[in-house]
Amino acid sequence: MTLGIVRPVREPVVRWKVGVEIELVAPVGSSRLALARRLGRAFGGSVKPKFFRDAEPTPLEGKGYFFNLTRGYEVRRAGRSLVQFLDDITLQQDLDRQKPPAPGWYRVLSDDARLIGLAQRRCDPRAPLSRVLSPLVALFGARTERLAGRMVKLSDATGAPLFLACPLPGERERACEIVTAPMSHRHAATLGMVLGAARELGFQAPVEGATHLHFDGRRFLSARVLRNLVLLVHPRRELFRALLGTNPACLRLGPWPDKLVELVAPRRFSRLPWSEARAHLASAGASKYCDLNLVNLVRQTPEKLTLEWRILPVHLEVGPILDAAVLFERMLRWALSSRASNVSLGPALAPTHSNAQALFDWVRLPAQVAARLLSGMKEPALREERGPVKQSRSSA
Repeated sequence: MTLGIVRPVREPVVRWKVGVEIELVAPVGSSRLALARRLGRAFGGSVKPKFFRDAEPTPLEGKGYFFNLTRGYEVRRAGRSLVQFLDDITLQQDLDRQKPPAPGWYRVLSDDARLIGLAQRRCDPRAPLSRVLSPLVALFGARTERLAGRMVKLSDATGAPLFLACPLPGERERACEIVTAPMSHRHAATLGMVLGAARELGFQAPVEGATHLHFDGRRFLSARVLRNLVLLVHPRRELFRALLGTNPACLRLGPWPDKLVELVAPRRFSRLPWSEARAHLASAGASKYCDLNLVNLVRQTPEKLTLEWRILPVHLEVGPILDAAVLFERMLRWALSSRASNVSLGPALAPTHSNAQALFDWVRLPAQVAARLLSGMKEPALREERGPVKQSRSSA
């Protein structure tokens, strides 16, 4: 009798360039710097302070936003960035704003995005609050003024305020958005190191936290393939949220504008040259704050030509992130393929196991990934279809 050889099942791997953003919060008394230092040692790299930009609504009448710089950190090795650690203004509920500012943590504010961009290039994130605006004094022919609460204001020669440097609100140093460099391979190993260090140091998922996946979008600068993707995703918005366990407290999510979907749906859109399609998409009100962010393609910023999936919750383990990445990659490959040639806009689909399985079959998702995604999916009561879903080749 000959015994058969049992071969281990090979897990699917991600074969697309992907950058990952994970929103975490440090334990009380710690900060994002602690995780940066820990991973700097793990990667054998150096940790560099760096100013990162953000914007938040202002209560002042006539001023839509304050733009700010906050100190984050970057792990670098052999001259290239590996991972960054920065603030995220959407993370609020885990932080105690009533606590006094932590020593050495501050931000630079302006009501002009162009000015804050200039400050980012000129100011030194290693400088103390009292001197961080000094490089801008000669540039603007300006003067600084010390205010109460250790704040420093920089005004131009007429007295008009330009910048304000002030201590960071209580516990904001605990907010930690991890941003990996785009990864072409070894996704699991890199994420494993990052999340392993975060767990060891006691970092946790914030109340509003999310995980974002940035897929290289250069192959989607095409009206045809982008239309295929939109018509695949749009009817399944609630299905994806149920499959992936989207955090209901997560901010800055939502559907695409109706105008965008209506623009893309007709088959004639697929025949447009990309320059014309891109102009139409820009006029349709495409926003970053959608479940699938297309704005980076519309703006065509060279260093960030990505499709950004924003609907994952925070995971402190690698497996669920990679399962979602494999699903998204299979969907992208479907949109690029000839199998998508007859796609048309279908009705909204209920978040049920049968609709999920139909999608998995459609994009040829590996069985083990499909099984794990289905096992964690919770169906709404009384919405499961009776019998299998039949799907024609004319719809996605």
